[in-house]
Amino acid sequence: MWAFIDHSGKVREVQDCDFVSDFQEGWCVVRFRGTQGIMDRGFHRRTFDSIDLITGFRGGYSAAKAGRMYGYINLDGDWVIRPEFTHAQSLSGGYAFAYKGRRSFVFDEHLELVHELADGEVEWYSEGLFNVVLHGEHFFLDESFASRHGPYTSASPFYGGRALVAKGDQEYFIDTDGQKIIEMPGVRSRGIPSEGFYVFSDASAKYGYFDSAGTIRIAPEYDDALGFSDGLAAVRVGEEWFYINKIGKRCSEGYDKAWCFSEGIAPVLRDGCCYYVDPRFRPQFDSEFQLAMEFSEGLGRVRKKALCSNKTAPTA
Repeated sequence: MWAFIDHSGKVREVQDCDFVSDFQEGWCVVRFRGTQGIMDRGFHRRTFDSIDLITGFRGGYSAAKAGRMYGYINLDGDWVIRPEFTHAQSLSGGYAFAYKGRRSFVFDEHLELVHELADGEVEWYSEGLFNVVLHGEHFFLDESFASRHGPYTSASPFYGGRALVAKGDQEYFIDTDGQKIIEMPGVRSRGIPSEGFYVFSDASAKYGYFDSAGTIRIAPEYDDALGFSDGLAAVRVGEEWFYINKIGKRCSEGYDKAWCFSEGIAPVLRDGCCYYVDPRFRPQFDSEFQLAMEFSEGLGRVRKKALCSNKTAPTA
């Protein structure tokens, strides 16, 4: 059974739902007896019989699917843009993107069409630039869609005026004018910084971290690695997950799986049960679950498990 837990440890069950999402802007998506709908923080539901998929609300609108086509709905489930696209994304960074084959449509925060791109898929917008994929290559276009630079084999969004791009095996930082700033030889990053650190892998597929100046801060010695939050990152060696700090020092015991910290706590898995720990790795809430997700808007999404209900969470 799906449920949500708050920071006081109170668990509230979501009855009869096949699926619930995390909360975004005060709403979560639910699937109630096969019907799509949404639920507010008071656990009041709205179900929409004519909608087959809701991706998640941003700015009061969500991309949604009816049959095989996508459009956009408001919080009442009314179609603001009828389903006529092969795919669509909800608002992000002030824009929403929809697609018909190789054509892209860019909508503003009011879902007014601002640009139609005849060829190429607009993936995202950041710091004044759109990332467009054309024939497998990445380009950056400004808001007029006139000025562009590229192509790149891969490209990340811009953060603080710089983005990580790659051409073949060469990866480097560029500024918003497309000028190369820092080259990163022999590594491949995941492209998204967390607290100033990028996860990267080397030629032997070991993971480490470098900073926004391109300096390797934690050597690649992990089999997997997540981003930093609250000054801590979950990493894996073999089958064991644990947390390290920003100088690479191990800070926790081992877990079967560990996730990122959010709102001061993180879910971990051990012996088949999930529970939450604080940054000192003390178990929280005296509760265990089959599944526990990172907190969002003051609530953690969990799935209850009877086999865990009578166990005591292990102490760090």
